[in-house]
Amino acid sequence: MARISGIDPERADGPIRAVLEAQAREWGAPLSNHLIYARRPTIFRGARGMWGGLEGSGLLPPSSSRSSTAGSRP
Repeated sequence: MARISGIDPERADGPIRAVLEAQAREWGAPLSNHLIYARRPTIFRGARGMWGGLEGSGLLPPSSSRSSTAGSRP
């Protein structure tokens, strides 16, 4: 059990909800770390930006970065 509980994806707003829905379509459920990031939208956007930057840099193989960048970016 996580020490910090994530948000209810049904209560998420706009772009965050879109990301969580895309993850649910891809993997059957939103990624746990994203549910926790979503408690604070600024943290969520920062984490998404980090993964987008890593993916764009070419430093990670495509299969490694895909698990953290599913869905549209806020």
